[in-house]
Parts: sequence; C-alpha cells; structure tokens
Amino acid sequence: MKEKMIKIISGIILGVLGLTTVVVLGVNLFNNSKDKQKVEDNKQEKIVIKLKENLNVEINSEVKITDLLEENNDIEIINIDDKIDTTSLGEKELIVKYLENEEEKEYPFKINIVDTTKPIIEFSKELSTTVGTKINLLKKVKASDNSKEKIEVIVEGEYDFNKEGTYKLKYVANDSSNNKTEENFTLKVNKKKTTNTTNKNTTTNNNSTTTDTATKYEEEEIDRKEYKYGIEQYTIVKYKITTRKDGTEEKIEDSRQTYYDPSKFRDDAKEMRSEASSNLTTYKQEINQLFNIINENRKANSLYEYKLDNSLSLGASIRAMEVGYMNDYNHDRPNGKYYTTVLDDLGIEHGSVMSESSSRGGKDMQQVYKSLVFYCDYGDVDCQNIFNEKFTKIGIGISKFNNEYFYSILFEK
Repeated sequence: MKEKMIKIISGIILGVLGLTTVVVLGVNLFNNSKDKQKVEDNKQEKIVIKLKENLNVEINSEVKITDLLEENNDIEIINIDDKIDTTSLGEKELIVKYLENEEEKEYPFKINIVDTTKPIIEFSKELSTTVGTKINLLKKVKASDNSKEKIEVIVEGEYDFNKEGTYKLKYVANDSSNNKTEENFTLKVNKKKTTNTTNKNTTTNNNSTTTDTATKYEEEEIDRKEYKYGIEQYTIVKYKITTRKDGTEEKIEDSRQTYYDPSKFRDDAKEMRSEASSNLTTYKQEINQLFNIINENRKANSLYEYKLDNSLSLGASIRAMEVGYMNDYNHDRPNGKYYTTVLDDLGIEHGSVMSESSSRGGKDMQQVYKSLVFYCDYGDVDCQNIFNEKFTKIGIGISKFNNEYFYSILFEK
C-alpha cells in the first residue's frame, strides 16, 4: 500500500514537471516568435532608398526621379518618371513614392539646384573698320546661359577708332552665379582707302589741255534717332570727292542708305503688345491662309488638324517682330531669355511642351509654307513641328520690317 502511494505521488510530481516544461517551452516559443516579428518589423522600418552620391542638379536641366536613384534599388518605385522642377536655385525637397506589401509609402529627400555652367558667347573672332568710323562692337554679339537670365556682355581692353592699328580685346560675360566666360577677339582699325581715277583731255577756254584729277570716297553717319523700342535708325551718306591738280576740290553726294542698330532694343512684350495686336488684324487673311495650308498638309498625312489659338498668336506676333528686328532665328529672345517667356511677360498661361518655327519672305503663303518644311527631309526639328503628333494648337504671327515679312509659329501640346 505504501509502495502504491509512493508511485502515485511520483506520477503526480512527474506530471507537474512535464506540464511546467510544456508551459515554459510554449512561453519561449511565443517570445521567440514575438522577437522574430520585431526583427521583421524593424527590417521593414529601416527600408532606405538608395540615392546617387551627387545630388547637385544644374538649373533648368531635364531631370527625372529615376536620374537621382541608384540602379540597384530592389523596391517598386511608383513615381520613377516624374519630372523635377529645376527652374530655381537652392535646396529642394522631393519624395520617392514606393510600394511595400502593396501599400504606397513615401521616402523624402533633398537635392540642391546649382548653376556651375558658364555663359556661352556667340561672336566674330575679328572685326574691322576704318580710321574715324565707329562701329558697335556688341552689335552681333549674343550671350546665353543655362539659367535663362539676361546676360550682359562687356568689352575689355583699350582701342581707338581714330588710330590705325590691331587691337587685342576680349568679350566678358558673367551670370548671377558668378560663372564667367572670356572670349578673345581682334579689332582692326584700317587706314582709309581712297579710290583714285585720272581723267584727261579737259578743255578750258577752247584750248585743249591735259589736267590730272583724283577721286576718292568718304562716308558719314547722319540723322541717328530712335526708331522704336530702343532700336536706332541712322543714315550713311557716301560722298564723292574730286581733287584737281590745281588743288581745287569738288564734293558731291554719291549715295545714302538707312540702317538700324538693335543694340539697345527693348524687347518688352508689354510695350510691343499694341503693335503685335494690330499686326494680327492687319495680316488676318494671311494668317488664316497659312493656317489652312498647314492643316491641309497635315490631313494629307493622316494627322489631326491644329487649332488656331488667339493667345498663342499674340505671343507669336511679338516673336515675329523680335526675329525681324534682330534678324536672328535663334529660339532665345534678344534679351537672352527663352522664347516661351514672351507668353509669361504677357500673363498667358502655357504648358511645358512647346516649340517654335520661324521664317521670312514675301506674302505668298504657299512659298512661306514651303520654306517652313524645306529642311524636313534633313531632320530639321523646327520644320518637323508642322507634322508633330504631340502638339494640338498653334499661334501664327506676322510682322513687316525693312520691306521684308517675318513669320513665327508657336506650337503647344
């Protein structure tokens, strides 16, 4: 009996010990599972987007989110093709949107928009004139910059239009970020040339005598005045001077020609708006003709027709004036800003996808159209705007300057 009791007690003790072991193991397993979950959670919390080491971006450059990420990101990025606004300098906060367990999350980071690019100066390596004749050394000089700000160019070095010689000078341009460009050029001031001719057999008092004469030509600038918008108009008079052997001299006007100096051109869209609006009325028939010709050719190529937009046409009208006054088809305006800023100056809203085409010639719209598409087969981008599928509306502007017609077309998505 006693032995039986001992066995029962031993069984109870073993049972209690076993149950305790199971409970302890269960608690440990639960705690381990909990710890594992914490590790997994911590892993998820520590997800880091891998960014490129250099996050400095040039102002007005075309950059997407994907350009700032390392290639080995093993995360599904949602906004990888988002374009970044790089139009202003300084620090900019961006967000990478990504998926984690089918949940959209965000990863903020910062970039720095900088300007380390020097301005570009377009110029002639050599200029020349004659003693006593001043020329504008900046007349055909243009400076552009990735900042799209107006860049002033100055001339450094000493020179004298009244003294013959070869002068080594330089053009200097600075942008607001202190990026500086220097370009060397040469100014040659040449001795005035005279054209001499000898005439014989001059008859005086019925006696046949031989008298030598010399002829030369001189030029003089007269009547310089403002034409419009700061453009100056002036006249060059050419004189024929005949000097006889006896020392007497005869000076007569040989010719005169009017010129325009755009070096002080105020390309202010607000100031030019009135004339631009007037031109839209004056050339309404020609604008509609050109517009219809463009759409006829688009239809012939199975493309949808463009819409003629009045606001775009006002901007194009001013651009036609600027192209004519400067005699330059560069897509930068005379003040160095991009052509789209003409719409900004007028307070006209526009999209980011735009383009421009320009031409010159007479008032035959078929010929104007041919000049616009002449270089299409050679891959000219401006000309291919006519047949572009991403644009939906256009504006057409026409202006007349110095007996020539200038045309500008703005295209917008």
